[in-house]
Amino acid sequence: MVFPTASVTVIGLLAALLAILLGGRPGPSLIRGFLGAWVGFTAGAVAGVLIDAILQTGVYLAVIGHVAAALGALVAGASSPRSITPVPEPGTEP
Repeated sequence: MVFPTASVTVIGLLAALLAILLGGRPGPSLIRGFLGAWVGFTAGAVAGVLIDAILQTGVYLAVIGHVAAALGALVAGASSPRSITPVPEPGTEP
């Protein structure tokens, strides 16, 4: 399945970018965002496939999986270590 591969990876990268913009270190933020998205998607997809089997539908796996991917990536990105040296504002360097 190509779509979840691309979309969950993009979700993880966007969450990592947000974590970096909020002061996270790039390496740990990328790893945590990527892994958080995939762990979240996996957990959501398992729940979604169970709901799909009970309700005889085929939509909950993707919907719940992607929502869980976004939540997992954001939670993992939020727990990423922050930079110890603050980045100075432009024009305020000594």
